[in-house]
Amino acid sequence: MEVACSAVAGICARVLCHPLDTVKTVAFTGFAGEHDVRPAARPSAAAVLQEAPRSSFISSARSIWVREGITGFYRGVGVAAVGSAPGVALYLTTYDRCSTSWKAFGDAKRTKDAATSESSRSGDGPAVSTAVVESLRTVAASAPAGVRFFVCGLAAETVSCVVWVPIDVAKERLQSQPPTLRARYTGSVDALRRILTNEGLRGLYKGYWSTLSSFGPFSAVYFVFYEYFTSVLEACYGASSLFQGSHRVRGTDGAPLPSSSAKFAVALGAGAGGNVVASLCTNPLELVKTRLQVQRTVLCRQAAAAAGAPMSSSLYAYRYEGLRDGLAQMAKAEGVCALWKGVGSRIASTAPNAALTMGFFELLKSKLM
Repeated sequence: MEVACSAVAGICARVLCHPLDTVKTVAFTGFAGEHDVRPAARPSAAAVLQEAPRSSFISSARSIWVREGITGFYRGVGVAAVGSAPGVALYLTTYDRCSTSWKAFGDAKRTKDAATSESSRSGDGPAVSTAVVESLRTVAASAPAGVRFFVCGLAAETVSCVVWVPIDVAKERLQSQPPTLRARYTGSVDALRRILTNEGLRGLYKGYWSTLSSFGPFSAVYFVFYEYFTSVLEACYGASSLFQGSHRVRGTDGAPLPSSSAKFAVALGAGAGGNVVASLCTNPLELVKTRLQVQRTVLCRQAAAAAGAPMSSSLYAYRYEGLRDGLAQMAKAEGVCALWKGVGSRIASTAPNAALTMGFFELLKSKLM
């Protein structure tokens, strides 16, 4: 049931927030094809690197509206909605199971008699194994809660990236292509099919390690602050007379339990707060990751110039070889401050999604479980 709740929560949040995500992608990357090169006027490498996509959330939204109208905001919504079900389910359940197992592992107090008995039946080998287990149990028990949230968030992202990366590659290419692009993708299925045909499985997982390098730290920081804000808001909730009327259900100890609406409100606030902090901390990684995913590497400017034809494929003013190279190129060509380009757009698009995902997840759990 927990898996189903997380899947439904992910779909609802993704569909509602997809227009904001489209604007964020365009703010990060610009529109594909905006930097088309004609042989007669091919810019120098320095000039190319100095070209930067728009970073204003408002200007990016206006540009999408002028080019395509309301439908432009929903490019890639199909693959995002379908993929968010397994992606969010894997993400939240992995975090929850990892966190629960860590806590149970640290809190479990097995008697030494049982360990000694097992060791005596099997010889010295299990004794070593038991010693290792006991050491890990000690570490788990003594580690601060923040360490548990950090590690479990990182684990959740590592597992769910197997689903998220192909979704993000197709979605962000659909979002960043302009309506005038000759070789544009016609939809989510077409994007997945053509990427797989032209670039292989590697194309679908383009930027996997940069994605993990970006969202791994993001999820780790996010869950640390999500749990922190949850505890703060729950404390405020318990002390607030505003919510006293909603304490209709009581636990086994007689203490009032929060209603489903109160859980929804707490999860909304904690999800948004955790997202804002994590976005500020990891924006440089996310910016380069997004650019890596949408840039096309199968064609180059020199090939187009040699053919004597204008570029009609989705090439950008930047061409990164990896996460480290992207960070270095951005800092050199656009300045260190450019690494936080689009952070407002990112927060505006991802904070509502994170808030609604956690809010719907807690609401559905309280109603159905």
